[in-house]
Amino acid sequence: MDQSLSNERVITKARLFIPTKINWETKTAAPISWIEEDAKVKRFLEEHNSDPFAFYFRQRCALEMLCATTLLKDSSKEALSVIAYYTEMLAQENNPSAAVYVAALEKLENYWSKKKKQEIISVGVKQSQIAIQETRKLISRLKPEDRLYKGLKEGEKEYQRYSQLLVQRK
Repeated sequence: MDQSLSNERVITKARLFIPTKINWETKTAAPISWIEEDAKVKRFLEEHNSDPFAFYFRQRCALEMLCATTLLKDSSKEALSVIAYYTEMLAQENNPSAAVYVAALEKLENYWSKKKKQEIISVGVKQSQIAIQETRKLISRLKPEDRLYKGLKEGEKEYQRYSQLLVQRK
């Protein structure tokens, strides 16, 4: 847990994924531009490439680029290339986020070859199945009244749902 907090401090110190435009009347933040964030993220990852927790930074940055920026809303050729880059990064790190793979693959439908899509789908399915098994182990150690129990049960269902969606894309 301490290492996770330390890693998050490194990301925060680099000022990654922090909305810069805030509407104070509506108390909402403007979406984070993927173009600006991509440049910052690539510099950050290069600077931390030899860090013992580089694998964590790559996964966290790839997830945030795909989920917290405007990247998946953009269908330009440049955006598709960047979506592919971060999706591959997740697969290389064996990330289990099946929902993110599904969203990215929808955008990359006509971008990647069938073989490439199959490779990514295989990693996503395999890793989400591992995550389901690990979640079930945690659930088995808890009682239904425990604080984490309900959230883990819901998380397991989400992993299963998105894992099935990935399988359907094959």
